[in-house]
Amino acid sequence: MYKSENIEMKRILNIIYSKKILIALILIAFTILGSMYSYNYVIPKYRSSSSLLLIPNNTQESTGVTAQDLTLNSRLNIDIHKYCKTT
Repeated sequence: MYKSENIEMKRILNIIYSKKILIALILIAFTILGSMYSYNYVIPKYRSSSSLLLIPNNTQESTGVTAQDLTLNSRLNIDIHKYCKTT
């Protein structure tokens, strides 16, 4: 009938251990190829952005957002973009 062969775990580990350099080189090669592919050929599908609205904390007035607040925030937004580009 069929012969049953027992494979020892120690033997398998010894084979893997003896080929560790080849395994490491294959792993490094595929890592480099994958990162080159993702950075050079794949076009991102998603883009994110965020806005931060700065409103003074007035306890006396609770009127919400005023035109002055929006103007101030738009000027700060432009200044932050300029600052981020220079650093």
